Amino acid sequence: MKRSFSAKLVVGLATITIGLERHTASQAFSQTALNMGPDIVSATAEVTDWNQIPVSATTATNTSQQNSGPTGETVAFWNATGIDTILATPLGPRGAPLGSRAMAMMHVAMADAVTSIRPRYKPYAIRIKGHRNANKIAAAASAAHGVLVRLFPARQAQLDAALAESLAQIRDGEKKDQGIALGDEVAARIVALRANDGSGDSLPYTPPVGLGFWQPDPRTGASPFLSWASVIPWTMHSAAQFSPEPPPPILGYLFIQDLAELKAIGGTTSSDRTAEQECTARFATDNPVAQYNRLARIVADAVPSNLEHNARAFAVFNLALADAFISSFEAKFAYHFWRPWTAIQNAAAIGAPELQDSTWLSLIPTPPHPEYPANHAVQSGAVVTVLKHFYGTDVPPVTLTCQGASCRADICPAAVTSGHLDDFKELFGLARIYGGIHYRNTIEVSWTQGEAIAQNVIDNFYTRRGRGDHDDDDDEQ
Repeated sequence: MKRSFSAKLVVGLATITIGLERHTASQAFSQTALNMGPDIVSATAEVTDWNQIPVSATTATNTSQQNSGPTGETVAFWNATGIDTILATPLGPRGAPLGSRAMAMMHVAMADAVTSIRPRYKPYAIRIKGHRNANKIAAAASAAHGVLVRLFPARQAQLDAALAESLAQIRDGEKKDQGIALGDEVAARIVALRANDGSGDSLPYTPPVGLGFWQPDPRTGASPFLSWASVIPWTMHSAAQFSPEPPPPILGYLFIQDLAELKAIGGTTSSDRTAEQECTARFATDNPVAQYNRLARIVADAVPSNLEHNARAFAVFNLALADAFISSFEAKFAYHFWRPWTAIQNAAAIGAPELQDSTWLSLIPTPPHPEYPANHAVQSGAVVTVLKHFYGTDVPPVTLTCQGASCRADICPAAVTSGHLDDFKELFGLARIYGGIHYRNTIEVSWTQGEAIAQNVIDNFYTRRGRGDHDDDDDEQ
């Protein structure tokens, strides 16, 4: 089976279209139809033998329902506020999963507060009755503020200012006051619900010794993430619910094929890797929680929706992202699989002396945790599946930026533009191959894992209430 991939990296007037091709161990990584001009550089290719379960095309909720009632801008505003708060707070080496936890808590509180007012959908955890006349915007804003100020008290001044900005658009009165009180109560309960979820634990990690087992990259050191494999999941029965099958045998053809690709294009120096591939690798080095939520905001902006729709969408999005971290780390520390740099430096011992290079290191410094599965591919598979469900498989073209210093905007395009959401999923996964830190088979398996995590959230949380769920406080406004 062949699939094409095309996403545009944009910087100034220049546009680079990146194409991909899966190849065998004996082939150099190639691109076809390369056309270079003063303003446009394009490259297209085909991907062959993709071993992933396709996601069925989904369409967004009925447009008339999406656009009725208060607009969803409040959700995006607090999403950006939450990300700004996380980035301004030193969270240590586990900042990314801790950030995913905070964003899930915030958006769940917002959605549960709104759902308490108009209970057409089941809440995640909190349903407070008797507030059907409360203002939804006030409730959502107060819930977001309530979570963030409890998690990040040092940012109270900035968060109070954000809340004042949200509330300024609402007429003073009882409905506003009810909404504020409701939102803060939901926030307090959500924070209490996750108070003992294991996210504050820290465990030392000593990997097994031998061929095929992970060893720390000398540039990034020991792993601080073992305890995250035991964090209580948000939506899964257990952290291992969607764990993939074991990685391929290190003496087998598939692994040797993938290792040859990584050696050819993924090292600190490579004559086979193109500039476009290097820039793709660097584009995915931004803070993942910030970058994925940035994608959610620009998609939501391109497909305007009401407050209730966006509240559910962003809650499901961040629930899936938080569980993607937990699921991925559980499998990583179950398999302890080695990274490409270790395999290439020991290739002769697995019957591939032609790949042996005792000095080889990856272009992107290897993250401090085992290789299999791939966090970015699990996460991108999850979040894109959610976005497709709520906003559609294809949207008006959106432009996603990379804002981390490691993105190297001085030498690489600073943004990716596409209207086909799967392009972003593939971009984030394939970037890790180009960066030399993940095998192609791992990326493909991890996409499937992420899609399954997301579908579980979509199918089981914030679902439409049935007749049997009706109570006396369910009258719609």
